Amino acid sequence: MQAQQAHPGVILLTQNLSSADLGSVRAWFEESEFNLCEATDVFQAIERLSDFTEASRPDVVLLEANCPDIDFAIIRELAADANAGGEASVFSFTHGSEAKSVSKELDAIFQDMTICH
Repeated sequence: MQAQQAHPGVILLTQNLSSADLGSVRAWFEESEFNLCEATDVFQAIERLSDFTEASRPDVVLLEANCPDIDFAIIRELAADANAGGEASVFSFTHGSEAKSVSKELDAIFQDMTICH
């Protein structure tokens, strides 16, 4: 088993998920140890991860991204700048496999991750 890795926060970009799959994502986080919030755009996602005036920041920000040409490097750089150099992780999540459940896919993404602020 790998050592758990701490992260300052995660932006989870969902792409082309059905309403049912998006509901499954939300349900998975409700049952998990991770504190989730949603954002309407990249800037709001970064603000939620970096807002030091909040007593408790989210571990994961869910962002529905329906744009096929998202530049992950720019999002990571903006998030790192907002977190005073802390590396925020950015994951793209597109549920395309009928054989694998949404919860199993999320388990695979977050299995070795702990969040710290």
